Amino acid sequence: MTPSPSAGHVNELSQRLSFRWVLNIFLRTWPFIRPSLKHFGIFLGLSGVVALVGLFLVFVVFGFTTTGIVAGDPVGTVPVAVWGLDPDVYVNVEELTDEARRGLIWPAILTTIVLLGITVSAGVGLSYYSIWIFQQVNQRMRLELIDRLQAQSLQFHANAKAGDAIYRVYQDSAMVTGLVRSILLEPLLFLGRYVVGLAVVAAFDPFLALVLALAVPPVLYLGYRFSGPLRRRFRVARERNSTLTSRIQESVLGIRVIKACHAEAARGADFLGHSRAALDAAFRARVSLTVLGILAFAVIGLATLAVESVAALLSNANAQTFGQWILLGYGFAVWNYGSFFMVTNRANEGLGSVRALIATWGRAQDMAMGLGRVFEILDLVPDVQDAPDARPLSGIEDGVTFDAVTFGYEPAR
Repeated sequence: MTPSPSAGHVNELSQRLSFRWVLNIFLRTWPFIRPSLKHFGIFLGLSGVVALVGLFLVFVVFGFTTTGIVAGDPVGTVPVAVWGLDPDVYVNVEELTDEARRGLIWPAILTTIVLLGITVSAGVGLSYYSIWIFQQVNQRMRLELIDRLQAQSLQFHANAKAGDAIYRVYQDSAMVTGLVRSILLEPLLFLGRYVVGLAVVAAFDPFLALVLALAVPPVLYLGYRFSGPLRRRFRVARERNSTLTSRIQESVLGIRVIKACHAEAARGADFLGHSRAALDAAFRARVSLTVLGILAFAVIGLATLAVESVAALLSNANAQTFGQWILLGYGFAVWNYGSFFMVTNRANEGLGSVRALIATWGRAQDMAMGLGRVFEILDLVPDVQDAPDARPLSGIEDGVTFDAVTFGYEPAR
């Protein structure tokens, strides 16, 4: 087994990796995000439109299936108007006839096909669109990182490890796309789903919506308590993986020397030690993230169980829904199987968004550590800089010549 990080190193990380430091890292990604801001707005707008259309079609499908076909209760005026059905047969009656219930099968099937077609096609299109946006952001950061590395002096590169630079360019910089998802897009999408779910449940019964709302503070507290340990462990994991990458690069580059000196065994043992250290550090970080997810799932599971239990009791009692003036048009004037199914579905989606949000926040701590390592390079000031009156290099025609070039060591050396 590899040793855990030293107490001094952990204390140093605890002081450096504060929430203010993480917030500063998030804010510093703005110059790379700003050129794509218009596309982010279009993406969010299209996602909202698709979500609202999908919610409307879900109400129509559930009104046809659970209320009409399964329960035999009158269907709301909205689904009937959408399909141009006869209100005297499907709305203004005490109970649907068997023929009327069979007549709702094809409208329900076709509405479901339309719902799936819209959500699947829009989901695929928005997914590709988001990938394109995120890659634009990532490419800007990588180009800036490469430019900053190339601007450093030979003295810097003589003391730096190529494997570490490769890891920062390839792995750490890729965290900017995940950070945009975790901090900008996914919280807005998850919050939108939670608010919509809360509003739908409140229309059926405000008490159930209160239960959903009370589940959020404990989950947020868990996220607050786990943030610091997650940042420290993810930072150590990235440092050890970077060291491992450097060892691999050095071993491949010096393979001839290693074989000539018969140092394969020593080099293999060194690689094994660094590999285990990287694996152990990553394992500790992932265990902490998993524990956070399990605790959040337990809190959300209790809230979901409470909502489903109360909804089942209300459905069994055929109680009246709270927002009849809204729900009557969809056939949910009283609690029945359709009402139970709709409430539990929206509650599960809303609380599922909260659980996904806290899991995303946990992963965001890892992303912040990766970006922090990137900005360590971007903050470097080149040892050799252009003179204040330097002019841009004009086009080269015949070649480049140097006059009065001399070489020598500094007197102090």
